[in-house]
Amino acid sequence: MVGDGPLRREIEQLTAQLGLLDRVQFTGTRRDVPERLAKAQILALISRWEGFPLTVIEGMRAGLPTIGSDVGGVREAVEDGQNGFLVPREDPEELSRKVRILLTDAQLRRRMGQEGRRRYESMFTFEKMYERTLEVYKQAMLTR
Repeated sequence: MVGDGPLRREIEQLTAQLGLLDRVQFTGTRRDVPERLAKAQILALISRWEGFPLTVIEGMRAGLPTIGSDVGGVREAVEDGQNGFLVPREDPEELSRKVRILLTDAQLRRRMGQEGRRRYESMFTFEKMYERTLEVYKQAMLTR
C-alpha cells in the first residue's frame, strides 16, 4: 500500500488481525510511484469517496487495469469492463471477485491495461487536460 493517511494505523491493525502482514507492505509516501506501478499487475483504488482520482490516471499511464470504487469521479476514468472494473462502495465480496478475475486471466489484464493506456493517451495526458480546462475557462468568459 502506497501513501499515508489518517486511517493508516487502523488499516495496519486490521491487516495484522487478518494475518496478512506477510502479504501486505505499507510503504508510506513514495517518490518512485511510476517505477512501482511498472512492476504491478493491477491498480486498485478502493475509496468511500473521490474527486477525480489522479491515482487512476497514473495507473492507466502505466498500462494497468484498474479496479475502483464507483464513487465520485472514478467513473470518468474507469469504463467498467473496458479498462477495469467499478465496484460498489464497501462491497468486499464484489471487490474480491473482480480482483480474482484479473489475477487469474492474464489476457484480460493485458487487454484492459492496453485499453487504459489508450484511454489515457486520448483523454488524460497533460496536454489534453490542459486544452479541456482552457476551453472551460474560455466558455466561462464568453457567458459573462
